[in-house]
Amino acid sequence: MPVILRATIGQMFLARVESSSTRTAFRYKPSFNFETGDPVPPAQSKWTDLSFRRFYDRARLASFGLLSLGVQPGEKVTLFSGTRVGAAFSEMAILGVRATIHAIHPLTATMTAAADLAGARIAIAGNSEQLLKLLEIEHPKLEKIVVIDPGAMRVAPLRQWKSAFDPKNILTLQALIELGRREEGRGPARFNDHLQAASPNEIAYWTADATPLTHAELIDATADLINQLGTGVRADRECALSLLPPSDLFGKLEALVSTSLGSVRAFGRDPSKPERDFLDIQPTLLFTRPKLLENAYLKAEQQGASPLLDWLRPRRRTREFGSRLRYAICEGEPLYPESIPFFERSGTQLIITSEPREAQEILVLETGEKISPRKLERAVLRNRPIHQCVVWGDRKPFVTALIVLDQKQVLAFATENHILFSEYSELIKNQKVMFWVEKMIERVNEPLAPYERIRKFLILPEELRIDRDELTPDSEIRREIVQSRYRTEFDKLYEA
Repeated sequence: MPVILRATIGQMFLARVESSSTRTAFRYKPSFNFETGDPVPPAQSKWTDLSFRRFYDRARLASFGLLSLGVQPGEKVTLFSGTRVGAAFSEMAILGVRATIHAIHPLTATMTAAADLAGARIAIAGNSEQLLKLLEIEHPKLEKIVVIDPGAMRVAPLRQWKSAFDPKNILTLQALIELGRREEGRGPARFNDHLQAASPNEIAYWTADATPLTHAELIDATADLINQLGTGVRADRECALSLLPPSDLFGKLEALVSTSLGSVRAFGRDPSKPERDFLDIQPTLLFTRPKLLENAYLKAEQQGASPLLDWLRPRRRTREFGSRLRYAICEGEPLYPESIPFFERSGTQLIITSEPREAQEILVLETGEKISPRKLERAVLRNRPIHQCVVWGDRKPFVTALIVLDQKQVLAFATENHILFSEYSELIKNQKVMFWVEKMIERVNEPLAPYERIRKFLILPEELRIDRDELTPDSEIRREIVQSRYRTEFDKLYEA
């Protein structure tokens, strides 16, 4: 099956539908019945295939629904959703009226200002959590909210809404599609006409930092990625498991590469817990941020070094990602350098769009020596009981660390060692627990230069969280925020 590239996203999509009408475009586990809106319990949710033609039909009707709401060419429509098939055809519906996609990350903690919606009249929310966040503050220009998951209308009681937004102006995606059925009769060719008429220099997408991207820029990036995949890619046999939300530019490129190749794009029910989906789907392509790959690497390393480790690594990769993964396309923060051979030896070709470096951040001790906090943190995280670690020492006499332990493993340790406690915060201060962690840090310190060694540490009772802005949506540490929030704790570690 040939690779398809055109001047605009819409033109490429229409060409793919014409060429591969009956082929599977998406595979997903529904959380609700698309026809009735009834919820589907997780235990009853089965993998469902959606062809390019059926995807086109849904996107077309949703696009006519947007037309019925008065959406105009060039207008921004906000998409506030995680990765799901409903978000995929919402995006195409937006482009089908020649409007532009303004995506907000689904884990955005709060809608802190009207600027979060960039003045949009129409917003599309993925679920009840995102609906409630949209309604936290007043958005003067917001007129309609479309909710992809109809269960959001039942889960989000009116008493929780903190705005005066009229509930009558909130409709489900199914209701939008019904509006589209009526609107389509006034000119059924308009969806195709709009997609064909878009100019390569028109804005298609706004990034999270409000940078506009044209059709031409996105198509060029798609072509570059396909070239990097090389001649070994088998367009009609590839399958990507989608983990990145619409707000992630790299997730956008995943969607465009899948359309260009005519390959399957799969959506699980919970992208934050993809392990079961990897085994079910057996993806051949994975578009991801470094964190997922690094976590898989660290998980393997936590098993302990042994002469058999190199031999076991491919099997561990298989358990993590399924047995068919051939390409991992990684963008963003550089990968741990030592993790790259781990994947390459296991038969996965890494395509890295940023050069791997030892660290992007450098801390300078008061003695002038420079240390890489990421290097130390990943060394600490190789100890299985340690869940999170933040290293500090900038303009300080030595290196310190805040540590978060895996609570289940700490409780198991307490049981094995007959430690009595009333609260978890009390348990982590127990002498036996402190000595246990101290031995782990000593092992980390052994191969390090004296100035690199962690001299003191503090165990935190709670994990660092995205919704407190301590982590990025990709679970990377916001070092400045953590250092500021825990300044008192850090300062105590430097007291004599």
